[in-house]
Amino acid sequence: MKAFLTILIFILSCRLSFSQGNDHLVPVDGYFHSFVQSKVIQTYFERTQETLFKGIEENQYFVRVVVLPSFQPEKLLSVESQKEGLVLLKRTVDIPIWAYVSPHVSLPNRELKLIEQKVRVSEALATELKELFLIAIYKTKYPESSQMITDGASYYFITHKQWEGEMAGKTLSPENGTKMHELVKLTELMEKLLQNNAPVEDQESMIEAIKVLKKKLQEN
Repeated sequence: MKAFLTILIFILSCRLSFSQGNDHLVPVDGYFHSFVQSKVIQTYFERTQETLFKGIEENQYFVRVVVLPSFQPEKLLSVESQKEGLVLLKRTVDIPIWAYVSPHVSLPNRELKLIEQKVRVSEALATELKELFLIAIYKTKYPESSQMITDGASYYFITHKQWEGEMAGKTLSPENGTKMHELVKLTELMEKLLQNNAPVEDQESMIEAIKVLKKKLQEN
């Protein structure tokens, strides 16, 4: 609870202090996309999708976030409908998927182990998250200037809407003080919900943080 509140306080008190020229999600084609044309990267994306999304219903979710760190295992966060109701699902692996496809990394001599956690969440939280993702994705823009970043994490925010289909946008290690950094911090709150078994008060606090960020994203 204490760690959850620490992140929440950061989000609610955050103020923009950096240039906002690139403070938005970047459009993506499908789940994953890179401006660098590479067979290795394409294979990596395909392997990641096959692993993290295996057996998941494509039309039963509210929002999804895929996190691709540089040196840590990849992970999926998904709010979706399952037999037991609405759940927040996390899937990750014990070894980075990149290790299986990169020509510069020795191939581990064993299969990937898929690790899964899930917890029930409210429809109110699921709905607020979806509205937030839609606002952020509708404001996607291509970057004003290219920037080479050799490490960090890519965050893919995914949702869908009737008649429009699936939509997604991504951000790469956004700077502190930006709206995209606040959006990324919300994914940390999602993980805290999983760790703490999603108490009602934490879900309600997260809803308030989402509402604050929605207003910021709608300002311009």
